[in-house]
Amino acid sequence: MKQGIFISYSDYDKEKVDLIVNELEGNTKFFPIVIAFKREALKPLAQKVADGIIQAKVILPILTKKSIPTQWINQEIGFATALSKHIMPIVESDLIDNLKGFIHKQIDLPYNFQPNANKALENEYFAIQIRSLLADLEENFQKINDFYSRQHNWMDLAVGFDSEPKTIANIILGEVMEYKYSNNNKLYRLKPEPYDPELDNFYKDFDGLTLTNIIAKRKI
Repeated sequence: MKQGIFISYSDYDKEKVDLIVNELEGNTKFFPIVIAFKREALKPLAQKVADGIIQAKVILPILTKKSIPTQWINQEIGFATALSKHIMPIVESDLIDNLKGFIHKQIDLPYNFQPNANKALENEYFAIQIRSLLADLEENFQKINDFYSRQHNWMDLAVGFDSEPKTIANIILGEVMEYKYSNNNKLYRLKPEPYDPELDNFYKDFDGLTLTNIIAKRKI
């Protein structure tokens, strides 16, 4: 299923929105959510924005000298932050040192473009950052899909055990489950509940590890 990318922008940067939409054309994993494109009669703009952010998997703010002073982008980022949405901004490089609030220079801002008096050249820089961002998103979501696949396969391990798996420890991101074979050998797995994307790199390491090794990775 395709995931939505909500584009947060100022009207001053419409050409950059078009660049993102063009890059997403034909993309099999993501689709753009642009509120200006959504026609819903009598629905207040604020509600359309809120619904779009709720629907989206990723929030992509375009932060430029022209967009930073507008209240809409700041409010949209704040709302998305409150919902724990994945926020991946594209930032005009000259702004980074002066950013304050939810997005600031102390956090990693890898997708930034150099402004240029030649708008065609600036848009070329911007498009490169879009492609880089989308490539990273696709890689991350592939890891999540792999995680679900591994989770499904690992739950099949319970078949053939002489008893139901037992929770023997709670760790920050889930529960340690003990599986017991009929020959009294034991196997320990991490059962995440609820699922957290941060588990992906963590969870993939638990293929046949001992309880001691599991506990060493996260404080009980």
